[in-house]
Parts: sequence; structure tokens; C-alpha cells
Amino acid sequence: MMLSVKAVYKDGQIELMEKPGDIKPAQVIVTFLENPKLSPTQYDFSALIGKLRWQGDALAEQRRLRDEW
Repeated sequence: MMLSVKAVYKDGQIELMEKPGDIKPAQVIVTFLENPKLSPTQYDFSALIGKLRWQGDALAEQRRLRDEW
């Protein structure tokens, strides 16, 4: 069986970003990505401040989205 999990290499240590399921001691192969994103779940949206404009009725759109639920 082969299984891939996301991890970060930092200060000589490999930190798993997700816990694999029921895995017994096993041999592993570590592959370093060329340009990894260290925190894929975090994004600094401050670069977009003042650049995005909403065209339309924001309240009507919120109601439409709410009514889908």
C-alpha cells in the first residue's frame, strides 16, 4: 500500500500536516517539492484590500445564497 500525506520540513525535522490512518511502522520515501506552500490553509488577503469591487446588490446575493440552504 502507498499513502501520501502533506508535511513540512523545517529545522531538520519533518512535521506531518495530517495524521495518517492506522499505519504500522513502515519504510518511507520523502520527496521535496520545488516551491512548497508552507501553510496552504492560510492566505494573506491584505494584498487585495481596495482592489476588489462588488457589482450588484450584495444584500440580494446574500439572501439568494441563504435561501439555497
